[in-house]
Amino acid sequence: MRKNKLWLWLFILLLLSGCAKPKTLEQIGMVTTKGYDIGNDGIIKGTMVVLMIDPSAQQKTGVMTAKALTARGIRIKGDLFSSKKLLSGQLRVVLFSEALGRHGIKPFTDTLVRDPSISDLTYLAIVEGETEEMLRINNKQIPDVGQHIFKLIDHNVKWSIVPSSTLHETLHGNYSVGIDPVLPILKKSDNEVKVSGLALLKDNKMVGKVSETKSYYLKTIRSPIKSGEFEIPISGHSLSLDNNHLAHKQLAVTLDTVFSKAKIKLINQKKLEFDLKLKINARLQEINTDVNLRKPKTVQLLEKEIANQMKKDIEQLIAYCQSVDSDPIGLGEEYRSSVRHSKLTREKWHKMFPDAKVNVKVDFTLVKTGLVE
Repeated sequence: MRKNKLWLWLFILLLLSGCAKPKTLEQIGMVTTKGYDIGNDGIIKGTMVVLMIDPSAQQKTGVMTAKALTARGIRIKGDLFSSKKLLSGQLRVVLFSEALGRHGIKPFTDTLVRDPSISDLTYLAIVEGETEEMLRINNKQIPDVGQHIFKLIDHNVKWSIVPSSTLHETLHGNYSVGIDPVLPILKKSDNEVKVSGLALLKDNKMVGKVSETKSYYLKTIRSPIKSGEFEIPISGHSLSLDNNHLAHKQLAVTLDTVFSKAKIKLINQKKLEFDLKLKINARLQEINTDVNLRKPKTVQLLEKEIANQMKKDIEQLIAYCQSVDSDPIGLGEEYRSSVRHSKLTREKWHKMFPDAKVNVKVDFTLVKTGLVE
């Protein structure tokens, strides 16, 4: 009896294996990066970077472009240009042109999340200009543009000033109440690719952008930072500067953050007022003028000037976010968790957010000032 059951299971397995379509590596083209642009006629143009798994191929990657009415249609038409079956199991980055970002990315994120082969850790980003132009970049130092862009975003997320923007995190921000997602902005400059800032989103649409300097503050507020270098210009300071100060008269310091902690607290429910306290410890990497850092009073004054400048920058950042009605900081989440039975919705919060008052306080400490000590 047991032998009969065993033979029955083996027969079923053989039938199932016979039904599956075999896909050898030589017949597959792995799509690692996708870029979407929108034309004046509303037609979507999609560009794909495809990894060629073929030992005899001279190039490891290929770039192809197709036009269609939908993202899925682009993949289907892409097969007409390819001798291999295009699969998205190795997709790492999806790019949207700024024009498409302002038009709305919801149809594309919905399509991505419906495909079980696509990881929810895939990075999303906005491109200044056309994504096709960026993905067809001609630079001998960048043999695989898709892998280069993935490493560029991943590096800046882990070690620098860019908040993480995976498919999962973007969808969470799009549908959660009290916080809006952000996406890094990439720019092609001098035949290279760089991060130029952050795109602010509201209801799946890009509504504004902030510089890379402001994005540091946004990342610091959203999550603790243990490492990250950034340059901060200081205006209106009271430091005593050397006569050989640079001609542009702009004092600036470069810092390396070693610790950061942000705390948001709702202090007035009716008038909608918050306290935002930010504590940052950092090493002084460079200062562009001769300041005597051997004197404790000078160091204390420098700390005060940096804290004041950070406070001004954060206040400007919040004011700009309110002007475009996008809350990437998460004030709405604090309101929702602090007010019982608030029944807060996205629509209700976006009506309240522009009128919120935020009291910013920065506690900044220089833990090291360099070898001059």
